Amino acid sequence: VDKVIESGTWALTELSNLAEPKDDTFKADLENIVISHDELDELSSIKLHTSNVGEEKSPEEFLERVIFLHRFGDREYSRKSVWSNERIGVGFLITSRYVLASMHNLALPQKGRKVMAFNDGAFYDGQITAISRKYDLALFRLNKEFRKVEPVELAHENTLKRGEIIYLPTKVNTSKISYRYMEGETPITVRNPDVKPVVRKGAFTGTGMLYFNYQPDLGNHHQKGLFSTISSQEYMSGSPVVNSKSKLVGVAIGEKRDEKITFSVLPSDIFNFIRNYAEEAEKHYAGNTGKGKVK
Repeated sequence: VDKVIESGTWALTELSNLAEPKDDTFKADLENIVISHDELDELSSIKLHTSNVGEEKSPEEFLERVIFLHRFGDREYSRKSVWSNERIGVGFLITSRYVLASMHNLALPQKGRKVMAFNDGAFYDGQITAISRKYDLALFRLNKEFRKVEPVELAHENTLKRGEIIYLPTKVNTSKISYRYMEGETPITVRNPDVKPVVRKGAFTGTGMLYFNYQPDLGNHHQKGLFSTISSQEYMSGSPVVNSKSKLVGVAIGEKRDEKITFSVLPSDIFNFIRNYAEEAEKHYAGNTGKGKVK
């Protein structure tokens, strides 16, 4: 699969071969990025717990990690005016510099697209540094840290019991974002959107397969994941799903609206995705190959 990444813009091509995602659908882009040893240490310290231990915590604590992701196209570069767009979804901080999101929110089969994070009335630049078509995940690296958070902790799907209550903490954008964008500059917010923090809950009902039709973004395929009775809505893809101890147990990527069932990426697959990126980064920078480097 070909992928083009240039200064934060990217495109997907040869989408026809996505019908049956393979294990090698993980891709990382490590060129032209200067990262710190602390960043790699934080990513490498993320844990997947295989026992259900720890103190009960409010799922609302996870809301501070949730941020919006906004997608810009060529038209914003070509005109010096004010544009209004709906948000495209959310992601959440797994460390102070890395945002985890669903790939289908960010993947577009056109060139000239750029993704930026939006939080508390300001836009933040960054790059999509890793993608997985198999698990519908994307990793977005902020160019600068704007909030300090501890590395996220995950709980393996085997720690969940059928009927256990789990939560979806997210933020809902109820109005449009108005901003002025000029070529070579960061967008300037003209009117902030109305944002409503939401924590939804439902029961874990088990794991299983769901058929996805993402054409033209990701193609058609079956994916194994986690089912719950959490009711979701449009633009909630990329939201975290957590247990009562505020440990991550999924990333919401789809729903059966007629049954009010949310489908989430398994925590073990999320962990492997993050670990793959951290290992690729370690190998790449250990030899000082390419243009990327550790500072």
